[in-house]
Parts: sequence; structure tokens; C-alpha cells
Amino acid sequence: MADSAIGSFGMLALIMVMGLRILMLSSLPSTTEIATGIIICAVISRFSMVGYLCFLPAAKQEGLGNQASADNISSLFLQPSLHCLLFILVFLVLYM
Repeated sequence: MADSAIGSFGMLALIMVMGLRILMLSSLPSTTEIATGIIICAVISRFSMVGYLCFLPAAKQEGLGNQASADNISSLFLQPSLHCLLFILVFLVLYM
């Protein structure tokens, strides 16, 4: 992952994936429940990465993943948990 060049096939794949994503999202009906479901799925998927950061070893000792160690698990779980709670509260206030 040290090479930052993606190449022509990588760029072609990126364009195709983004085009497919836009096509699939534009074909969905425009209701607030579907939009809220997509946002909740994105929040849950980002929150699941916190567990991987805490419990799996870092790839490099000088990388950013090394900062998420077993010493600060509580602070790593606290902030995303509070954000998820805030998101749920805002959803309940707006849509219920």
C-alpha cells in the first residue's frame, strides 16, 4: 500500500464503481425511510471499524493505525458511541 499510483485499470474500476453506485442510488424511490436506512448503514459500517482498530495489530509501527492501541480503547469507543446516540436521538426527534 506504499505505492500511491492506481494505474489506468484502477481508475477505470473507480469510474465504473462510482457510476454503478450513482445509478443504483438514483433508481431507489425517494422516501425518507430509504434515505435514513442508507445513512444508518453508513454509520454502522464506520462504527464497526473502531473495533478492528482496537483489537487488531497495526500494519506499520509508524502508521496512524498504531495510535489506536489497547491503551485507549475507552476513548476510541466513547466518541463513536456518543455520535451514534446523538444520531439516533436526532432521527427520533425529526421522524417520530
